[in-house]
Amino acid sequence: MSVAGAGVLGISGAIAQSGGLISIFFILVIAVLTKRSYDVLIGLSLDTEGVNGSYERLGEIASGKAGRIAVYASKFVYTFFTLVASRLSRTAPVDAWPTCNLKPQPHTQNFKTR
Repeated sequence: MSVAGAGVLGISGAIAQSGGLISIFFILVIAVLTKRSYDVLIGLSLDTEGVNGSYERLGEIASGKAGRIAVYASKFVYTFFTLVASRLSRTAPVDAWPTCNLKPQPHTQNFKTR
């Protein structure tokens, strides 16, 4: 099971708490910036010989050994904190999530057993 991308599940709660228009505006801004960064990355990959679809190789061509290490480090940090978020979401009590209303409700009816 992967939790990468699971933050999209909380978008509706974030919009409800912060206001719809400003949230939608920022979602659109982030979408445009993400699209632009992917376009630049794909363009550089296609225009640079020897990359062969490798982020590490592209970082090395752009910035030398420091670029390659930066790509490795960013991939490690992303993976590590995805794991941390996964573990926290499994162990956090329900009260830690203020927008989540999944507390068990007491039964109001008495059922007779036969």
